[in-house]
Amino acid sequence: IDNNNNIYILGKRLKTDVVSPSYFQNTGDQNTIILMQDVISKYDPNGKHVWSTFYFNNQSHIWGIAAGSGGLYIYGHEFLTTSTSSYFGTTNSHQRNASGVTKHADPNSSKNTFLSKFSFDGIRLWSTYFGTQISNVPLQQTIMNNKNLEVVGDEAYIITDHYLPNGVNNQIHTSDAAIQTRNDITEAKTLTKFAPDGKRVFTSYLYDTEFMHVTPNNEIMLSGTNNLSIRLPQGTSDAYQQNLVGSHDNITYIISSDGKKLSYLSYFGDTGKDNGIAIPSKNGYYVVGSSVDYP
Repeated sequence: IDNNNNIYILGKRLKTDVVSPSYFQNTGDQNTIILMQDVISKYDPNGKHVWSTFYFNNQSHIWGIAAGSGGLYIYGHEFLTTSTSSYFGTTNSHQRNASGVTKHADPNSSKNTFLSKFSFDGIRLWSTYFGTQISNVPLQQTIMNNKNLEVVGDEAYIITDHYLPNGVNNQIHTSDAAIQTRNDITEAKTLTKFAPDGKRVFTSYLYDTEFMHVTPNNEIMLSGTNNLSIRLPQGTSDAYQQNLVGSHDNITYIISSDGKKLSYLSYFGDTGKDNGIAIPSKNGYYVVGSSVDYP
């Protein structure tokens, strides 16, 4: 829902359908075997249809839509990409083409994330691929709680999984990022902020993160479940719990809106396996989850 209470819905239509009025793509991708393809539609506050557009290419999938103050942001990933793939990349954005990297020399295993911005009138303003190797939108077990895209004002934040199958030590983060070391040589998770014009503001590595929320101070709260086998930092001085206790504990931390500071980090859990997500409030945050393997 945008600031004027217009409603944007993500659905699927047969690729042979024709949507109208449409100001970007009125039919689906006819060159793929996928019959049902992603469509974005706008409705006014009274439920009247305003416009629709297919937004699909080459077995792509949209996982998030969010309205900012200046447009509609779309986040997803495209399968079977090559180094010349450019459907989700425009010349005025961060990354024009997909990486073209495949996993284990399998040409069918290439995948890249994309972030796009549409005007409220249904015109695409810009779109960028993101990732130097294989990248995808991380998905939780409960898709209803999927929180990998947040928009604050007209700036977008995305969480991305990266796979480095060729063992190349690509440095994805920006030079002044809050977290500049990843925990795994072949995989990484990042938080990236994009400006309203499609340029990247920062990329920071993340600890094990499954959910993202915006705090009342417009910082980014991240949470997930970590385990003792992964090397992790001590919590900040104001943490509820500064160290892991059980085999799995919840981790909650906050990165500043400019991406330069880790302003808070705390664990939550005892001797068993504790899984949870953090939800910010005006005076702190709640951790909601479950515990198993206690005596």
